[in-house]
Amino acid sequence: MEELYQLFPFGGYKVREMRVQDAVVRVYLNRLDTKPMLCQICGSPLKNIRNRQRRAIEDMRILECRTFVHFTQVKGRCSSCRKVRLETVDFISHE
Repeated sequence: MEELYQLFPFGGYKVREMRVQDAVVRVYLNRLDTKPMLCQICGSPLKNIRNRQRRAIEDMRILECRTFVHFTQVKGRCSSCRKVRLETVDFISHE
């Protein structure tokens, strides 16, 4: 399993499982408790966690296989924006 973490270095997350089926690679991540919960807009800490949202994003292809990353993202109230926001995830572009 350590080899998977080196292959997929996702900050704040650890690779739980990887499945390959029908030319599709699926990588499943577990959120680490040490990952800070910061607003994706301003970077301030999130308080009063509202829920956790499951996400699946498509990543770059591995050889000829489509690659999808599955993870959980926290949603909470930003102390600066004073709105409910998703936490920042390092491996997702802001665009």
